[in-house]
Amino acid sequence: MKNEKFLELMGEIDEELLERARNPKKNNTRKKIWISAIAACLALCITLSVVFGLRKPDGTVTVNGFNIAAAVLPDGEVDEAPFYNYYSQNGGIKEFYKASLAEMIKAEAGENTVYSPANLYMALAMLAEVTDGESREQILTLLGKENIEEAREMAEALWTLSYEPGEKGTTLLANSMWFRNDYTPVLEATTMHTLARSYKVSSYSGRFENEAYVNAMKEWVHEHTNGFLRDLEMDWELDCNTAFVILSTIYFKDGWENIFTETRDMTFYPTEEGEGIVCEFLAMDGAKVTAYGGEKFTAIEKKFAEGGNMLFVLPDRGYTTDDLLRDEEFMRFIAEPAAFGNKSQAARDIRIPKFDFSAEGRIDEKIKNLGITDVFDKDKANFTPLTKWETPRVDEINQGIRISIDENGCEAAGYVQIEGVDGAEIPKLMKFDRPFIFAVFTEDGIPLFTGIVNNPTLS
Repeated sequence: MKNEKFLELMGEIDEELLERARNPKKNNTRKKIWISAIAACLALCITLSVVFGLRKPDGTVTVNGFNIAAAVLPDGEVDEAPFYNYYSQNGGIKEFYKASLAEMIKAEAGENTVYSPANLYMALAMLAEVTDGESREQILTLLGKENIEEAREMAEALWTLSYEPGEKGTTLLANSMWFRNDYTPVLEATTMHTLARSYKVSSYSGRFENEAYVNAMKEWVHEHTNGFLRDLEMDWELDCNTAFVILSTIYFKDGWENIFTETRDMTFYPTEEGEGIVCEFLAMDGAKVTAYGGEKFTAIEKKFAEGGNMLFVLPDRGYTTDDLLRDEEFMRFIAEPAAFGNKSQAARDIRIPKFDFSAEGRIDEKIKNLGITDVFDKDKANFTPLTKWETPRVDEINQGIRISIDENGCEAAGYVQIEGVDGAEIPKLMKFDRPFIFAVFTEDGIPLFTGIVNNPTLS
């Protein structure tokens, strides 16, 4: 791809948009795109680092330091109706959620786990956009989409519907791509243009062996997650063989519609036979909640102030969280709680342990187990939509996420790095005093985070 053509297409994105990409505080009458100075937030960052061959074409493209081009963000009023209709009429990301859930939150005995279906979908959709052939088909199969157009439109709907700022809470998404500075002349301009407009991708160029460039990447993440990820390691092993990095972040914070006004020291039992752990529980008597009953579980829905909710799912005695992940009824329920038949609304006494934990480690084997393998193989990986001059492959994938709930609401943060080449009776008292599953949803039913609490005292 000629450098001039790349610049011509990227030139459509002006300096004002560059500034908005660095500081997305654009207002519109139905959605406000901003990052407020909130002390606690929810964030997840997805990182894809790709290592290519050694070909080094001459030339470099930089704008304002490391910047190449900005995401094309909404300007003015955003009509959500078409996006909501498309999302709901085409199944949303339900099939991806069901396909990925069990594998992504599978853990060693006693460990807490969490992942973000919404953010992982966005990152994999971006990866599908820059691949082709069987590499792309494997990703689309996991995403539950027949072609790249469906995956692209769903990603744009997901981005639009997930942007929900409010006085008590907000959900924000942001995407970026970071290129080696001698690599930009061989980029396919049409693909870059699609990424900027459909995925809201901002692009940057620099040298990965340059500490300032790597630090700029991390600061971009912190800026778009309100600094909530600063305690995570982000130990990205980037060097001169790294050709590009994809970063996708999600930021969420919301308070409960009805906050907890009391806490109590109670006992949590990680296993039915083992000793209990004394920890602090959130307590509320006579709470008006929606409750669900399955053959092997009971669940309650705790609403957020801005319209979303958090589900707490307790396996019935004699069953474990692993049993639920293998249960068809539970999988139907967690994918679409609103459609579940056995539910009721009544006053119940609630006891939920406060928790604040993080989970870090490699997840590339999980992704391979989900059917995405060719992008890891240098002889099979196909990245021709991004460049016809280089031969990329994915090397490894790492994830780090943190989630916390307290009396006031829910917050979480995390990142995923892809590096290399880059019915039952429902009791009145719902006491979650043994391992349980949780899930955070937006008002539109988009699954933001899902995990298991085996020990609320772990950090």
